[in-house]
Amino acid sequence: MQTIEFEHGGKEYDDLYPRGIPTSMTITTKSGETFDSGLVEFPGGHAANQTVNLTNILQHKFVRLGQLALQKEELIEFVSNLENIADLNNEQLQNIYDCNIKFSDEPIDGELVNE
Repeated sequence: MQTIEFEHGGKEYDDLYPRGIPTSMTITTKSGETFDSGLVEFPGGHAANQTVNLTNILQHKFVRLGQLALQKEELIEFVSNLENIADLNNEQLQNIYDCNIKFSDEPIDGELVNE
């Protein structure tokens, strides 16, 4: 985080909000090479973005976050239910978020997670 700088984009960015989420990113490597995204009005995940596959983004997010709390078999069923929510019956919907969260006794910043 010490190497990240945030800057206000200015009026050009302000004028595009709230229609979009105007964003840009510039990465400068240790060797001085620069990569610039330019202005992105609708970043990936925004409903108006037409350049990314939202289904793939959501599935990746579900799996990455789910791996932190669920066993593999339960995660597969959990994600499948979310992806197919329109096909679930009333009883299944009432229990869609029921799961067995795995807790860790590993310290995070010196504190136990489940204290």
